[in-house]
Amino acid sequence: MTIWNLMFAHHEEEDEVYPLTLPEIADAQRTDRELKVYFKKDATMPHKDMVIQLIEDTKVLCKNGKVIIPTSLRRRAVKWYHHYLQHPGHTCLEETMRSVMYWKGMHTTIWKYVKTCQSCQVNERHSQKYGHLPPKLVITTPWKALCVDLIGPYFLKGRTA
Repeated sequence: MTIWNLMFAHHEEEDEVYPLTLPEIADAQRTDRELKVYFKKDATMPHKDMVIQLIEDTKVLCKNGKVIIPTSLRRRAVKWYHHYLQHPGHTCLEETMRSVMYWKGMHTTIWKYVKTCQSCQVNERHSQKYGHLPPKLVITTPWKALCVDLIGPYFLKGRTA
C-alpha cells in the first residue's frame, strides 16, 4: 500500500467492489446452512414477520420487508456500502444498511469493519485534548503583593433625554 492510498480514502483496493444483486442473494440464501430450510415446501417460519417475497422476479427471504443477507455475503455487502457511501462512520453506515437489509449481529459486523478500515483510521478526525492549567502560586502573607487598577473612571458621553 502506497502513501497515496493512505492519504485519500477513495484510492484503495476497494475500487473493484461491486454491489450485491437479488439473484446472488437468493442463490446464497438457498445454499446458506441456516436459511436453506425455509425454502422447502413444508417449512415453517420461526417468526411471523419472516416471509419469502417475490422482488424483481426473484424469490428472496425477507424479515419485516427487509432482505435477509446470508453469512457468506455480509462482509461484501458492508464493504460495498462503506465504499459507496464514501467511508461514513459505523452509525451512518448501519442506519443506511438497516433500512433495506437484515441479519442478526449486523451492528457488530459493521462496527468491526469500520474499525479495521485503514483509510477511515488514517482520516479520522481527532478532537484536540487540552492539558491542565499550570498550578497557581498562592500568596499567604498579606500585602506582599499589591494590585492596583490604573484604568478609569470611564465617562460615557451621549445625548441625554
